[in-house]
Amino acid sequence: MKRSIPRTLPAVSLALSLALAFTVAGLQPAAAQESGSWTVGERVVPAPAGASEQLRAALAAAPAPNVAASKQQEPQSDEEWIVLQRATANADLDQLGTPWADLTKTGDSLFTNEGLDRFLVTYDGLLKGAAELYADGHDLKDPLISPVYGDFEGFPPTYLITGTRDMFLSDTARTHRKLRAAGVVADLHVYEGIAHADYLILVDSPESKDMFQEVGAFFKKHLV
Repeated sequence: MKRSIPRTLPAVSLALSLALAFTVAGLQPAAAQESGSWTVGERVVPAPAGASEQLRAALAAAPAPNVAASKQQEPQSDEEWIVLQRATANADLDQLGTPWADLTKTGDSLFTNEGLDRFLVTYDGLLKGAAELYADGHDLKDPLISPVYGDFEGFPPTYLITGTRDMFLSDTARTHRKLRAAGVVADLHVYEGIAHADYLILVDSPESKDMFQEVGAFFKKHLV
């Protein structure tokens, strides 16, 4: 039976679950080079020179994601999605960040960061399938499904985090502009070389430590 309303799981939680699903599933990576550069299709992408040594080392140790294999990871049913969700059930993460604010394939970074985001990898696979299951036949541009198309007036102060290799970089930037246009206090923080949820995985990196300090300062400022 068709549901009359979309699932209530927030899109940001869905996005983090997807990132973890890729990590737990352990897709076979594509080629990597000792310098830390990645070969993604016909592109050779150098390691992010402006990132910390810890982040560059992590990227050098992790070959580029396999885009072709990731495109085969699209869940076709609720049951397949539940399997992927259960694979992340014991993940030791309790923070959320980059929002999946637009479930359509619209944001620029969905194209430019395909194969560079080592967690989300590509839209044309798990993301696309999850978006369709989440919407359950509803328009993906419905603001209740893709918040970037909605009204942000009256939102509380908001802190947004993303990175230059995050496939949701565009979603985060667009959400920030919508918030500011609605007169909402909103801080946007972009980290060099960071993919989706990297700041929660590489917790000992300077980028992650800086993020937690900044988030703490933001909360102290706006929760008094």
